[in-house]
Amino acid sequence: MPIHFGVPILTLSGQSRVNKSLSIVSENWFYISENSSFCGPIYLGIQGIRYIARKLTLNFGLILVIEGNDFNIVPLPHIGIALKFDKLPRQKNFK
Repeated sequence: MPIHFGVPILTLSGQSRVNKSLSIVSENWFYISENSSFCGPIYLGIQGIRYIARKLTLNFGLILVIEGNDFNIVPLPHIGIALKFDKLPRQKNFK
């Protein structure tokens, strides 16, 4: 089923810190169409854990896709990496 522009998508996300370097993450998107119930025909969610270091963040989890009202669940593995870059050194003004 194609998703058309102008159709609302509801997002519900959250993160809960377990300790200084570990979080539980949940990101959820509900595609809402005119001919469906509240959850809509498509649900997309990422459920997993996030490891937080000083200059690195790693996400491990599952992407869950549920299509239609018969709850056909398709789990896909998810790995995310985010790196923190330091600021560039200031350049001196030469006049």
